[in-house]
Amino acid sequence: MVEPVGAHVSLDGVRLTQRPDLSYAVGVLEGPHRLRVSADGFEPRDEPLNVRGGVGAILTIRLQPLAAQR
Repeated sequence: MVEPVGAHVSLDGVRLTQRPDLSYAVGVLEGPHRLRVSADGFEPRDEPLNVRGGVGAILTIRLQPLAAQR
């Protein structure tokens, strides 16, 4: 899940599509990955992820407004 709703979400440079319930579901191989979340007017987040095989994860990312807009 991401806030704000409608933010751009990509994993390893591939844009993810938001599902009707506002979540994102993606299957990835075990190992290191890079998650990027961005939206106009907000500080982007770039997070490393280390995926373990057979383990699911739920992430919530909340972007912070740009300093000039706080």
